[in-house]
Amino acid sequence: MIDLLIFSTIYKQNLSGYAIKAYIDGNYSPFFKISTGAIYPVLKKLINNNLIIENSSFSQGGQKKIIYSITNKGKDFFLKKLLENFSNSPQNAQNEFIAKFLCLNELEIEYKLEIINKLDKYLEYEKLKLEKHILKLKENSQNKFLLRLVESKQFELNEKKMMLKQIKSVQNL
Repeated sequence: MIDLLIFSTIYKQNLSGYAIKAYIDGNYSPFFKISTGAIYPVLKKLINNNLIIENSSFSQGGQKKIIYSITNKGKDFFLKKLLENFSNSPQNAQNEFIAKFLCLNELEIEYKLEIINKLDKYLEYEKLKLEKHILKLKENSQNKFLLRLVESKQFELNEKKMMLKQIKSVQNL
C-alpha cells in the first residue's frame, strides 16, 4: 500500500524522498502513518523494477538531493494496481479501499471514472455480503450486539457509496 501512496505522490510531480514523506504525512496521515524508514526500501524496490527513477541534483546549499520520478512503466503499473481486486482479508481490503480512494485526486479524469466504478462494485459486493449476514443474524437473534455491529458496517458502506456518487457528480463523470 505504501507503493500506491508513493505513486500517487509522484504521479504528476518529481519529488525528493523527504518531500514524498512530507506529502504523505500532510495528505494521508489521518488514514496512514508511514515512517521514513518504510518509504526508502519501497522506493529502492520501485527503482529496481524500473517503475520509478532517481535523479541527483544539488540544493542551493550544495547538498546532493535525489529526486524521484515515475516512469511510463510505473504509471501503467500504478493504474493496474488501482484496478486490482481487493484482498480477501477484510482489514487489508479496507486499507486498500482507502488508499485507492485517496489516489483518485491525482489521476486524470478518464482513469478516475474507471477506478470509481471499481470501488463502487467492491462496495456493492460487500453490501450484499453484509445483507446476507444480517439476515442470518436476525434469524438467530441471539447476538444483538453482533447484529448492531454488522448494521453499523452496512451504514459505513452506504456512506462510502454516497461519497463515490458525489465525486462522480462533482467531476461530471
